[in-house]
Amino acid sequence: MTKAGLGRRIGLFGGSFNPVHHGHLSLAESARQLLHLDEIVFIPTHQNPFKSREDLIPSRDRLAMLRLAIADNPHFSVNPLEIERAGTSYTVDTLRALREEYGPDADFCFLMGADNLKDFPRWREPDTIVEMVRLGIFARPGYRLPELPAAYAGRIEVIPTILIDLSATALRGFLRKGLSPRYLIPDSVLSFIEDKGLYREAVG
Repeated sequence: MTKAGLGRRIGLFGGSFNPVHHGHLSLAESARQLLHLDEIVFIPTHQNPFKSREDLIPSRDRLAMLRLAIADNPHFSVNPLEIERAGTSYTVDTLRALREEYGPDADFCFLMGADNLKDFPRWREPDTIVEMVRLGIFARPGYRLPELPAAYAGRIEVIPTILIDLSATALRGFLRKGLSPRYLIPDSVLSFIEDKGLYREAVG
């Protein structure tokens, strides 16, 4: 049974969210407004093929933190399909599953940082991805797209947003040192981290 896409414009925002922070949320809200999207769907990865598992806390905790972080925004939702599927997460497989879930009328825009675009040709079936969705690229003012295949023309939208320069890696370092990342992470997420004692030491 598919969800009712009905021509809705849906932004897809994937990532480890380890942990989710205000930078992620600000980017998502900027994309929603600037690209006139009806909804942003956060998709936490089980395992990114380009990232090490070092410091990656259990999927259930990252999923719980995301749900806490977006609870007050009716335009945000979380889809746990990559976590439920387990294994390495490939975007093209996720998009096929989402198309089946939401139906043929949903208008998807896959959101990514400009730094990821240069590696996009190395992704699994990049041409198929561009056929299936538009790409929404988070970029600072003055950003210029790298040279990409001509077939991608018209399939990429640059989001001229102000980026909050936050790093999940740096936040994990703060937490391991016993420092508080208050005001950088939603209070509900910070409380969850403290209650469960997450990030107190490196996870191998």
